[in-house]
Amino acid sequence: MSFLSSTFSLWLLPVAIVILFGLGIVASAFWTRRQARNRRRAPSDWPLTPRAIINSEERKIWRWLEMAFIDYSVMVKMPVTRFSTPNTKQQGIYWYELLSSLYCSFTVVRADGQVVGCIDLPSRSGISKSQRMKASLLEKCKIPYVVLQAGVQPTVAQIRIVFLGESQAMPRDIRQAEAMNTASSSLRDSISRNRQTRQAHTQSARPSKTGPAESANSDFSGIPSSGLSAFWQDDSFIMPLDSRSSPLKVSAH
Repeated sequence: MSFLSSTFSLWLLPVAIVILFGLGIVASAFWTRRQARNRRRAPSDWPLTPRAIINSEERKIWRWLEMAFIDYSVMVKMPVTRFSTPNTKQQGIYWYELLSSLYCSFTVVRADGQVVGCIDLPSRSGISKSQRMKASLLEKCKIPYVVLQAGVQPTVAQIRIVFLGESQAMPRDIRQAEAMNTASSSLRDSISRNRQTRQAHTQSARPSKTGPAESANSDFSGIPSSGLSAFWQDDSFIMPLDSRSSPLKVSAH
């Protein structure tokens, strides 16, 4: 009888260990699930306070970019996952987890939402690993990427040429104003030249006061002197209503 009892005890011990191990796994899974549920639950008192999205140095660069790209929008600290997408959906989660922590300090955006360029500020240790990764990613997406050097700021024309090309070196409003000024200057020059030409012709067409001999040698000797004042005018807008020398006859009704 004692032999059977000892055999039963030896058999029961492993079973008890297996049961206890299984209960431990179930309890651990239940605890983990409960903790995850509690983390997803919104707290009644958030332990957070608001803060500015940029510091004083970044604010200076932001204002400068707003002036340089006055005809575009300058977004602050936008994640690269907002303007890039994987080629295949199967690896979407992998690429999102890899890139979700990457953002650009400033992103220049067109009115239709397309990104034309990104700007970062250098870290204290120089170009960081994340910035090298962003440079490779944005080059693949054909989006210009610039890391501003400490204490070195490009001109408005230089940064616009990098992002937009030489034809967009100046903002649209400035280009339109300069085009209007150029057109106005050209128009004024043309009007001045035409006025000088008309005045020169008028002076040469006037009858000479020295005598009829010089008037006969004039190119306009075939035109009666009485009609010269009606034929030549100081302003081309004012024209004679009728070039006939005889008066109009009005028929009586």
